[in-house]
Amino acid sequence: MDLRETVARLLNVPKSRVVIKQEALEQLEEAITRNDVKSLLKDGLIEVKPKKGNSRGRWRVKHEKRRAGRRRGRGSRKGTRKARGAVGKETWVPKIRKIRRFLNTLKHRGIIDKATWRNLYRMAKGGYFESLAHLRTYMIQNGIVTEDKIKAAFRGGS
Repeated sequence: MDLRETVARLLNVPKSRVVIKQEALEQLEEAITRNDVKSLLKDGLIEVKPKKGNSRGRWRVKHEKRRAGRRRGRGSRKGTRKARGAVGKETWVPKIRKIRRFLNTLKHRGIIDKATWRNLYRMAKGGYFESLAHLRTYMIQNGIVTEDKIKAAFRGGS
């Protein structure tokens, strides 16, 4: 174990932050106790570099530009139109909850099996279905369930 590593371990800092001056090498080899190392630190023969942080300067500039309406063009967009901002979330959350509640009810009542449920659940998560009505028509058209089965499942109330 080299001297820097020993000092780093004693001071509980990474090895890369420890700087030992050339004049201190001999004294450091003679240093045995933690107090000896601390006295060298006090004398300025061993230095510990400050931590480096991530600068938020670039983010701040970009944020100000966005607040002024810049950097919002088509090329900067990641989510769908409905997923962007609070307005999109306000429509998405109630819709997805309704669809998931419907799918869970069908699964618990044994109308669809677990594999089908998982597949439809993932499609819903991906935004495939526009509404609960769209999900129902999709299931009927693809032969997953019949309309009568869906009506029978919800006739008892849920």
